[in-house]
Amino acid sequence: MSAHTYGVSGLILGSPMPLPFLSPAPPDAPVQVSLQFGPVPIPTTAPRLITPALSVYGPRLAVVVTDFGLKARIEDGCRVLMEVPPGLSDSVRHTWLFGPVMVALLHQRGTPPLHASVVVLKDRAIALAGNGGSGKSSTARTLMQRGARLMVDDQAIIDSLTHMVQPCFPLIKMWPHVAEMTGDRLDPGMPVEVGATRKLYMSVADQHYCSQPRPLAAVVLLEWDENAAAPRLERLTQPQASAALHQMILRPSLAQVHDGGRTVFSWATRLAQGLPVFRLHRPNDATRVAEAAALVECLAEEVGG
Repeated sequence: MSAHTYGVSGLILGSPMPLPFLSPAPPDAPVQVSLQFGPVPIPTTAPRLITPALSVYGPRLAVVVTDFGLKARIEDGCRVLMEVPPGLSDSVRHTWLFGPVMVALLHQRGTPPLHASVVVLKDRAIALAGNGGSGKSSTARTLMQRGARLMVDDQAIIDSLTHMVQPCFPLIKMWPHVAEMTGDRLDPGMPVEVGATRKLYMSVADQHYCSQPRPLAAVVLLEWDENAAAPRLERLTQPQASAALHQMILRPSLAQVHDGGRTVFSWATRLAQGLPVFRLHRPNDATRVAEAAALVECLAEEVGG
């Protein structure tokens, strides 16, 4: 029996030790994912897929191995065994557990994680999707300063039939130079530290965080555009939207091992059929994030009307 239970991305996670950045699960909620800590055995067979820090041995087994001693074994979409080196900070452990480990587990469960932040504006959830460096967190933070609430910082779990999006945890990752633009003060004791990333976590106050599922109203794909004189929105056709959503899945190669990519393809197609998807073209100038945020606010009014 787990000593601690938490709700994250629509799942109930049980852990023998506290995980300080998560929200507690409701009392007596059945555990769906069991987390344990201890030595991680590495399979002796050859992996079917090798990605940075993550090896996939089949549809139901993946292993994370880092160069600083953290390891994790992810099995059957419901079990995680994690080996944590002494002295590792809570924030770095959190980054790996709810980064590569969770992505592998979600693919095992057939639940594609969209590379997106999600904010709630007047009870309308808007997903801000994009590759690393596209400005998801800075746009989300700017919208929060204008009254929006955060649901998800980086990986969104969306039901392609109901469009419900699940809250994650009240943290947002920020580049120090972005924090300077938004006037935020980051805690140097909360590093992200995955690969070459040098972001820091910032805690999100309760009034700025949405802890309940919400129906998604639209997806906005963030894209730097050197030809754009000002930020502008372009609505995508259904085939364009399906292809774009497919490209925004985190570690899509894992889906190939899971079932040849069929689940991800079906998910993107269904979501594009029932949900408006836009591309937000932006000048390659991070200081103009407020203009982009204003467009997202206007869009939330339109799709919710």
